[in-house]
Amino acid sequence: MLFRSVAIGETIREHAPTAQRIGAPELGAVSLAAAASLEVGLPFVIVRKQAKEYGTANRIEGPFVDGEEVVLVEDVVTSGGAAISAIEALREAGLKVSTAICVVDREEGGADELARIGIRLRPLLLASELRS
Repeated sequence: MLFRSVAIGETIREHAPTAQRIGAPELGAVSLAAAASLEVGLPFVIVRKQAKEYGTANRIEGPFVDGEEVVLVEDVVTSGGAAISAIEALREAGLKVSTAICVVDREEGGADELARIGIRLRPLLLASELRS
């Protein structure tokens, strides 16, 4: 986990230096975002797949300010669907997102789908690198 949080932190500093907050889709990316948050000193929010009918009933958990720039952290990107859903929720809440960081890009179209909505994907590893 330490390697990934340091690498994610370095990637945030390099490719999203003006980010004010980290966003993480539940569930796999939450621990990565928490570790990266400690590494770079940015707070993070969790983006639920859907709002619960009880408790806070929020889709986004954690405090934020309208207009803040958020960098999305994901564990694995395949088609990009989960990341896109989280980004749409963040944008609907008034947050700005233009960069997503993932540990592994499976190279199955996710980067292209994210680009279609104005998101630059910054993977730490490509699936082709793991296979070789």
